Amino acid sequence: AILQKYDIEFIPVLQPTRFTTTSKLDHLAKENLIRKQVFQRAYRIILQEISKTPLNKKFISLTSALNDELYYFTDPVHLSPNGYLKIAQNLAQRMN
Repeated sequence: AILQKYDIEFIPVLQPTRFTTTSKLDHLAKENLIRKQVFQRAYRIILQEISKTPLNKKFISLTSALNDELYYFTDPVHLSPNGYLKIAQNLAQRMN
């Protein structure tokens, strides 16, 4: 309703997590296997379901946007400043 009221376009974005990246993670505690499985299953379901909707045309998956040899995560889902900057740059490129 808020988006419609202000004529704002909704663009779904799937963020990267420690479970979808090849970035450095050795500074984080070893992850619980159950949480990893839950994230991986949830992301698979999200990708499957979004592909069935008109939102698929605008959908942006950034799940592998941090795949390099740097540190980006402060915990399994929250990013460091350089991680947020890389995500913002990636989104800006896709929006142009």
